[in-house]
Amino acid sequence: IGGDVVKGIVMEVDGKDLVVMKKNGEFIKMKKESQSARVGQEISVRSEKAGRKGTARRLTALAASFLLFFGAGAGGYAYYAPKGYVDVDINPGIELDYNMFDKVIRVTGVNGDGEDVLETAGNLKNKGVGTAVKMILEAAEEKEFIKDGSENFVNLLVSGRNKSENLEKAKNAIKNYHAETGLQFTYTAETGTMEKYKAFKAEAAGLEITPGKLNLLKKVYGENEETERNRNGDTEPLGIKPFADFAKGNKDLSVKEIMQTFNRGNGNGTLKDKGNEEDETGDVIDSNDETGNEESGNPGKGNSSGKGNK
Repeated sequence: IGGDVVKGIVMEVDGKDLVVMKKNGEFIKMKKESQSARVGQEISVRSEKAGRKGTARRLTALAASFLLFFGAGAGGYAYYAPKGYVDVDINPGIELDYNMFDKVIRVTGVNGDGEDVLETAGNLKNKGVGTAVKMILEAAEEKEFIKDGSENFVNLLVSGRNKSENLEKAKNAIKNYHAETGLQFTYTAETGTMEKYKAFKAEAAGLEITPGKLNLLKKVYGENEETERNRNGDTEPLGIKPFADFAKGNKDLSVKEIMQTFNRGNGNGTLKDKGNEEDETGDVIDSNDETGNEESGNPGKGNSSGKGNK
């Protein structure tokens, strides 16, 4: 029997039938093939088989909403359980939680600018990571946190399930937005482990910044400290504050200000001009170490006029 096999989550068990939500958000009703099927379980669904035998049918949006609101039970909890996080920092700091289907289930503006952008962006929930990042960029442009005629800096950190794939989606959102609008971007993009992210989240909460921005501050602090040590012949560096003081003093800087002040953001890739092919030499090395994976890039060569990235 042919047909594409996709993953779905059991939302309801009704006698010999199951109501299953597929990864694309479609709800179907199908015959129960296993007596052990339970609400919240992830199963394989062969779409053509269900359609050909008449054992599956699409639920209307109203019925699906009713199911989610009143009868989803453990299935609903499974859908809304976070499996990964995406931090998007410009100066607006935004955190996206995504689920087992890589759909956004929670959005947080960690500072006032982030809240403003989210209010302008509209409903990001149930969107894919790439779509959500694009909507954030559109709203950031509308609120003038990113501008034409300026090099706009974005910092990305992705942790959790499918982190490398979701990092690519977030990066592609930046690159595609450059291609569509001609806006100039410099970005850093990195993955991290869930353990690292949770530790950073607790520390970042006290500073009212995202774990992604905390990660960036730690990196520039370390590089600045190393520069001072080398300058002073491996002796105790001069003029370097403890990191806690450094973070408090710089947490309100935009990503652009941080990267320019501490000589970061010289990306190793460029996207030449609007509509031209990408010429990028940087890559992300896939690993699960505590330091994560990092890439810098320049989708479009910008100027340093200081506009944009408030």
